[in-house]
Amino acid sequence: MSEAKKAVEKHANGKPVTGTEDEGPMSGYSSGFFSDSSSSSMERSPRNLAGMNRAEPFALDPLPVEPRSPNADTDWIKEVQGSNAFIEGLSQNKGGVLSNEPADCVEFQKGAIVNEKDIEENMLAGKIVVIRSVNKAAIGLVLPDVTLDNVAKLFKGSDGEYKVRNSKTGQFAHMTIPKMIEYMKENEKCIENDNVNIMNLLSFECTKITRVSSTIKLPPFVQNLSMIKQLKAAINERFGTLKTGSFATSDATPREREWLKKLQNHIPSYENFYIISMKGAFTDLHVDFGGTFVYYFVHDGKKVFYVAPPTAENIEAYRQLEITGKSMWTDNPKMLKNFRKIELNPGDLAFIPTQWLHFVYTPCNSLVYGGNFLTESKLNEHYKMMEIEEECLKNKSGKSEEMFKNFWDMQFAYLKLVYLNGAISMRKANVLLLGPYQSVGHQFLTTLIEKIHEPTINGLFSADDKTELLNMLERVLSKKKFDIVSLNKENDFYKLDCFKKKPFKSEFTPKLVGKHTSSNPVEALSIKRKAEMKSKSEIPSTKKPFKE
Repeated sequence: MSEAKKAVEKHANGKPVTGTEDEGPMSGYSSGFFSDSSSSSMERSPRNLAGMNRAEPFALDPLPVEPRSPNADTDWIKEVQGSNAFIEGLSQNKGGVLSNEPADCVEFQKGAIVNEKDIEENMLAGKIVVIRSVNKAAIGLVLPDVTLDNVAKLFKGSDGEYKVRNSKTGQFAHMTIPKMIEYMKENEKCIENDNVNIMNLLSFECTKITRVSSTIKLPPFVQNLSMIKQLKAAINERFGTLKTGSFATSDATPREREWLKKLQNHIPSYENFYIISMKGAFTDLHVDFGGTFVYYFVHDGKKVFYVAPPTAENIEAYRQLEITGKSMWTDNPKMLKNFRKIELNPGDLAFIPTQWLHFVYTPCNSLVYGGNFLTESKLNEHYKMMEIEEECLKNKSGKSEEMFKNFWDMQFAYLKLVYLNGAISMRKANVLLLGPYQSVGHQFLTTLIEKIHEPTINGLFSADDKTELLNMLERVLSKKKFDIVSLNKENDFYKLDCFKKKPFKSEFTPKLVGKHTSSNPVEALSIKRKAEMKSKSEIPSTKKPFKE
């Protein structure tokens, strides 16, 4: 029965309204029944219409209804990412756009015995590791006890303004941590209001706030894997050698100290992030800069990750989206089915390996500790992601501040102070570099040779310096007898005592190209070297990634 008919019958004391066949639909009605200056018709007392006769039941024509879009349940993916409509669709997974299946990861339940070696092996094998209600002490993780209620107090005195992203608009504002917490708590219950911004603090790296970072300790296996951690340790060790070693009185010592200090000042820190997110915050599809590994501990609140493995198909699809500045949601929605869900609650710890694609939703106000690191065993993956990021930068679809800072200079610094130091010690002991150690060296050689003439930060490395490092690297990787000559102290270029100024010469040692001899200054440096190495099957293919 139509609503109109129900209404009329109600006012007719429940009796059907009838009339003659010849009467029009409004015949016999007092116009005052439908219009009254004092009240609406539905508010007036009922009238007795029993004397009105109709052959057919009375009904009003239905109001026109706009046809429902066949894609109404999935239209939310076309909204601006982070908008109220988008977040509502995402949180409810309207239309089943996303898979509700849990991600395929290695998961340790609460109370399980967690072996550090197992975590490391699974992570290096490319598997996400999740530890529920982690026993931090058991794996060597030390963190301050913080919640959303006391985090502002923890950072009191260092509460400068930080870059905070508005998830609704993508714009940035600057807020202190106390102001951020206050805003979150005041507006948590009314985020649907268009005037309420959803703030997300992603850029708060607190390594330089020593009273906080000094209370943090990463698991030993993370410290051992992290190239940046190893580089910092090597610098400190070298400083100690310069104070007490045989070079303490060398004329080169002051210059080397100056160079080491300069290097220290340009090492980026990505080890101690605090992420403070308001309910409804959303971080769109990304791979962490430089393809870094991620560790992620939830102090307070909850996080929902959607992750997709770094298959060749997924990485290429991601590359195409990134370099064109397009959105997965509107331009490649089929890709959404590749993602699986991981929910993290207070006390949960997750390790995400290199290159995993992910986006993140925050269902309630949350506080997270995390960090990023590079590892030499995954150089190829890191270099692939850097290639994508640099391509985006050239196409103006990426920003330099979203990339790993001073990445290539850090690669040369690590090669010099960490890798070569250990490799030369092995060769001096007549040990050939085999297996993974050799693979890492060849990856350095074949990639960094292309970076010899690229700009460097604050004069850390000249083209000559880079070439000399690669000459030495080539020598330690060769199968020829290794013989270290005495260091020429007078011409020393602030180097470790295992380096010599005169570079090693071999049949395919790179030669520096004059400024006017080629439009591509690295061409003469690489073609013959790569041809020789390939012919001897000493290294894997050097085909550039994603250039099929």
